[in-house]
Amino acid sequence: SKKRGAGKRGASVELFDPEDGSTSAMGLIELEDAMQSLAIVDARAARVAELRIFGGMSMDHVARLLSTSVPTAERDWRFARVFLEKQYGRNTDMTKLSADIAAETKAEGDLS
Repeated sequence: SKKRGAGKRGASVELFDPEDGSTSAMGLIELEDAMQSLAIVDARAARVAELRIFGGMSMDHVARLLSTSVPTAERDWRFARVFLEKQYGRNTDMTKLSADIAAETKAEGDLS
C-alpha cells in the first residue's frame, strides 16, 4: 500500500506559491499526513517539527519547552526533517517550509 500511495507525495505537490504567497491546501493535507506518521514513529521528533514548522521557534526555545537539551532537540529536528522529506516529497526543504509557514502566519496576524 505504501507504493500505491507513493506518487501522491512526489515533487508535484506545490507547497508555497510565491506568486500570491499562499500555502497550498493540498500541500498542508499531505504535510499533516506525514506529521501523523512521524508522531507514530517518534512523538518527540514530531513535536519538535511542529514547533519549528508551525511555531517558527528557535532550537533553544524548543529545547526549553520540551525540557530537553539543545543537542537532543537538534537531533530530533534532523530526524524529523529527513523523515518528513521522505514522506512528503524529496524536493521539499523543511527548513524553507518552516520559514514560509511562519512568515504566512505572521502576515495573517498582522492583518487582524
